[in-house]
Amino acid sequence: MLKIKELTKDQKNLGRDFSQKIEVSGKDVLGYRIIQETYHQDKLVSTRGICRLFKNNKKIRFVYPIHETIRESIKKLNGRIANIRITIKNYPEITKKKKQYYLKLLEIKKERFPDSNAAREIALEN
Repeated sequence: MLKIKELTKDQKNLGRDFSQKIEVSGKDVLGYRIIQETYHQDKLVSTRGICRLFKNNKKIRFVYPIHETIRESIKKLNGRIANIRITIKNYPEITKKKKQYYLKLLEIKKERFPDSNAAREIALEN
């Protein structure tokens, strides 16, 4: 916790990327952007950067109803996002109900944000 508190004092960067480690059974990934795909004990393991620590600024807002991000907001402010060496472990439980809900959110994302990668994410699910 102390390390995170120190990071908030940084004036050069508007955001900080954590490493998010996603581990799921089988190939059912709910449109997660899989980078550096690896399998370990029949589970898909992927690690990617995800900005979850950022300055309290009303101009920094999350975008998208699913797989939300603040990167666009920070880019519009000509801000920087620095990498840190803290890992967030994510072990999502994927149920049929959750998958249907996520697909609905991906359809909304595709409709509202046609330039996003929602169509590709939906294709991954089919």
